[in-house]
Amino acid sequence: MSNHSDTSNQIGGSKPVCFVKSWQILGLDLDIENNDIVSTRKRKLPPPLNQSNIVTKFKNVDGRLMECSQKAVNEFTSPCVNNSLSSYLSWSPEHQIYSLANLNNIKDLSDKDVFSKLELPSQLYEYYLNERNISNLYDWQKECLCDIRLLRGSNIILSLPTGAGKTMVAELLMLREVINNKKSCIIVLPYVAIVQEKMNSLMEFKKMFDIEVLDYAAGKGAIPPVKSAKDCGTIYVATIEKANILVNSLIANKRINEIGLVVVDELHMIGESMRGVFIEQMITKYLMSLSGQIIGMSATLDDMTCLKKFMKAHVLSVDFRPVRLDQKVKILNKMYYLDEREGQGKLVPVPGGMDNNLHDDPRDFGGILPFLKPIIPNQGVLIFCPTKESCENLCGTLSEILSEDPVCADGDLRKEELIEMIRNDNGGRICEIMEYGILAGVCYHHSGITVEERDRIETAFKSGIIHTLCATSTLAAGVNLPARRVIVKDPFMFDEVYTKSQYTQMVGRAGRAGLNSYGDSITIITSRKKEKQFREMIESSYAKCRSQMVKGSSDYKNFQILLLDMICLSMAKTRKDLEKIMYCTLYGYEHREDVIKVLNCVIAKLLEFKMIKIECDIYAATPLGLATQSANFSPGEAVKIKQELDYHLENGVILSSVHHWIYILLKNDISLKIKENKLHNEMEYLERGDPQMFSKISDVSYPQLVAEIASQHRLKPKFAKIYAFLMIRRLLKGESIWDVAKEFSVQRGSLQNVLQSFYTHARCIIRFSEKIPELWSVCHLSPHVIKRLFDSIFPTLESLRFVKMVDETVYDEFLQMEI
Repeated sequence: MSNHSDTSNQIGGSKPVCFVKSWQILGLDLDIENNDIVSTRKRKLPPPLNQSNIVTKFKNVDGRLMECSQKAVNEFTSPCVNNSLSSYLSWSPEHQIYSLANLNNIKDLSDKDVFSKLELPSQLYEYYLNERNISNLYDWQKECLCDIRLLRGSNIILSLPTGAGKTMVAELLMLREVINNKKSCIIVLPYVAIVQEKMNSLMEFKKMFDIEVLDYAAGKGAIPPVKSAKDCGTIYVATIEKANILVNSLIANKRINEIGLVVVDELHMIGESMRGVFIEQMITKYLMSLSGQIIGMSATLDDMTCLKKFMKAHVLSVDFRPVRLDQKVKILNKMYYLDEREGQGKLVPVPGGMDNNLHDDPRDFGGILPFLKPIIPNQGVLIFCPTKESCENLCGTLSEILSEDPVCADGDLRKEELIEMIRNDNGGRICEIMEYGILAGVCYHHSGITVEERDRIETAFKSGIIHTLCATSTLAAGVNLPARRVIVKDPFMFDEVYTKSQYTQMVGRAGRAGLNSYGDSITIITSRKKEKQFREMIESSYAKCRSQMVKGSSDYKNFQILLLDMICLSMAKTRKDLEKIMYCTLYGYEHREDVIKVLNCVIAKLLEFKMIKIECDIYAATPLGLATQSANFSPGEAVKIKQELDYHLENGVILSSVHHWIYILLKNDISLKIKENKLHNEMEYLERGDPQMFSKISDVSYPQLVAEIASQHRLKPKFAKIYAFLMIRRLLKGESIWDVAKEFSVQRGSLQNVLQSFYTHARCIIRFSEKIPELWSVCHLSPHVIKRLFDSIFPTLESLRFVKMVDETVYDEFLQMEI
């Protein structure tokens, strides 16, 4: 392989140069580009550096040559590094700079040349060529990967359609970071299922280059991470929530400089109420730590003026999709195609319409069959349904119809094997609709199925055993299950039309490079009222990504969390530090005039909650504040949890069984659909000790509590925690998840989610208690209770290794418990 990093191509002489970004040093509100969106065809290279204004006296910081402007040196202040220039420089990432003689010639480079310019091993090029069948990089990928700003370490936002190849660019840049620069990376993904999929795809690189690839989703991943003994960096694959916790732990342990690159997939989610808050907080902390580079990726971003300033990033936006996607819409009995050539959607009638009598069947109330039969069974179809119930109903209808077709009901032995595997996972049971559906090549997919079922079904769809998958909208932003055709049946949720971003993700699943040469989508609208809402959505622009830090929160809870983090992590010690942090958030760029008002309110709340103290104008966290930050609770939530724990300990915990302690460790805000009669019957026939427990945990006596439940026509949300406890109580007796879920009329996946939530919350309470001496009993007894529960669900500890909701880290924790 040719080496393109010779000394003639390095600025500053024969040694590698690390550039200090002046916007990072000065904390300036800079517009990174003159234009909001920089097209790859119009992008300009930055002007050449004025060598007379370069300072080179900082040559021996961690053995690297550092260069920055004199102005940057003179004016540098940062709350993160105690105003120390050398501290900043010691954390700077090492990024080689390559001199590109002519940007116009980049498209003429071979793929091998691009890999060489990135100094990536030749075996990686061979792997993409032979194993992933990627023989040619797209022009935009070449230009991006050879962009001098990106290679210097500048942040970038990639805004391209689904399937355009953003993931490969991110993979190559992560591998460059871990192999060449010996730095670690975090890739941030929205859902646990996508983390699992990404883990599988990165395992080849783990074997190939002997690098660590670690899973940080749900209850997985050590906090702080264990330092790797390997020479290369580590790739952390994390959900949004765990990425935020991971960044906190690395900053707290003075290890954030190990992270050279953070990749944020589905960046548009920064505009969502829950996940968006975690994304904004995580990016803010990583930017303020001055550690490395951020790459944001999305297919549905619009108006990135504030977003790019917040991320200190330039934007690469290309309207490119390698596989043609045709979008059609059926409104009542008329067919339209979607024309997006002018930037906004326009429905154009299809001349002659469509022959809807083809494959017609009176059982097909949704009119799905005419669009399904021409594609299956040789190619895959995804059908998006509005609810979990509608997924299962449609699966049942289609399996009944298709079972009469010898082409679909082909007696494939792999279908029988799939059914048997699902039975084995579920203790000999399988849903009847799922079983009959699989035999006809159809199945359903939603959050109510178990983790094991989900994994089996996704694998079967990818391999062609299942050709039709009825799914809820969460699959669109979930695992990568590309299909030849996507059918969207009434794109609504609770009478509200999907956002344009959600809809684009759904139809974008049709036709993917390397799998299909063409893709199309059919959207079915069944009423005039829905037609009006759908047309308005299609003709609109994508929703602007706006900060969610203060939305729906009069006490600015999210800023309480962020500023408490900053104080606990020693990233802010004065009010001026806190102001600078507030101004550097996405909210700060959008609402600069409100920052001081919000800050005053947040400081007052943190003082009221006794989370912080101020002495001689220096801000510091109290033990309660440190415990709150360690457990990743909000300050208001932590105060309530502390009060509840104190109440239980002062009034006595019944230790004749683990029931009372399990109730203590359960979250208060559990979302479950309660079967009223079942709750009442279970409460009437409790075991010894449980009636006394309920008298202790409620404001009324046990008989009064039972009477209150019986009199409720609509049960209060607080009873969901009791309902969850009663299900766990049955699991402790050795009953299966399948049987308990059926008896309590909840979906088996929902019960599994309750268990995962219980375990995650229990770990948070343990971390919280570790920081508060008077809660020593909670800290010491909780692990025993957790182990007792898992021992009941899984007969042997060794069986934990084979359960997808419990990983090796959790297994090791159980082994270390001295019981």
